[in-house]
Amino acid sequence: MASGMVIELDPPRGVGLVRIGSSRAEAWRTLGNYGVVKHFSRAGKESSLVVRGQDNEVTIFAYFDSGDRVEAIEVARPAAAVKVVYAGVDLFGTCADEVVRTLSMSATVVESEGGSTYRVKALLLALWRATVPESDDDPDGRYFESVLVSAPAYFEA
Repeated sequence: MASGMVIELDPPRGVGLVRIGSSRAEAWRTLGNYGVVKHFSRAGKESSLVVRGQDNEVTIFAYFDSGDRVEAIEVARPAAAVKVVYAGVDLFGTCADEVVRTLSMSATVVESEGGSTYRVKALLLALWRATVPESDDDPDGRYFESVLVSAPAYFEA
């Protein structure tokens, strides 16, 4: 994978080359464009796939529904050389408050978990960070750590 890569989010259709609704074989094949694909298990979900790019520059998870179709795609905060973008906004390179403000201009953004999680139901998009800054001087939690694009039923399950 070349440095300077940009992965475009296309909610609710997919992330980069990976499409919501694709089969496990299709997901394996397209995830392979980003690095080495492996099986991954997550509590309460069917067997998932994970790809870690060369030198761990990007990690992408694909989660499957009971029909073995991709129901959600999650990208963990990548190395600086990889940008994850939605509507021209670098979701990991822009501070979380600014990302939320920008998304709020075109859709309803719902905050939960004390500001750790934000969902944009109209886009089937969720953003997460482990901590929330305690003050304007606190550097922790200023940026999101993962973004997820899902099928409509994913959060209702």
